[in-house]
Amino acid sequence: MKIICISGNYPVPANSKVKGFSGPPRMYLKPETALIRGRMPFFLPGFSGRIHAGAELAVRIGKLGKNILPRFAHTYYSEIGLAVNFTATDHLQMCIREGKPWDEATSFDGSLKLSNFIPLHDLPDPDNISFSLDCTGDKKQEGQSSQMIMPLSQLIAHVSSFVTLKIGDYLLTGSPPGCLQVRPEDRLEGWIAGEKTISITIK
Repeated sequence: MKIICISGNYPVPANSKVKGFSGPPRMYLKPETALIRGRMPFFLPGFSGRIHAGAELAVRIGKLGKNILPRFAHTYYSEIGLAVNFTATDHLQMCIREGKPWDEATSFDGSLKLSNFIPLHDLPDPDNISFSLDCTGDKKQEGQSSQMIMPLSQLIAHVSSFVTLKIGDYLLTGSPPGCLQVRPEDRLEGWIAGEKTISITIK
């Protein structure tokens, strides 16, 4: 099972202090040990002083595929889920500055929470899926799938040109602007189309 993540797949507002990456969205991988199981909290790692969380739509791949054409991509998944993706931002900035791989900043143990998956036919608008992330009751981030720079069909085609997609793989589609720095005792809640799908405490 692979966890395939995408960065830079949402436009960055012109007035944002966050600098976006040029070029197409970038792909990176997380190990299976990145998954937070059951009702476990997210534990702030000792190696970082600045952890940010972002909400992302995720799909679970339902059949084997390589070099998938965009027009067939919809046949490779039938459900959508929400991911809360944690990043050690201080380490990420260091890695980018020094030209090093991102792994220690993005792929550490316990850096990803996945929701249960919702059948696409149960959503009010599968072509424009809304999602959001709250922190201790305040909405901090929201997005719609229609805002993606590389839509899901193209994203699946793009990723499958590099790696074979297998049954049970997870593909995260990128986080919109608004990632938030998390602190002890914060409680994050994630929503898809108005339905709460994730609740996780920061420790």
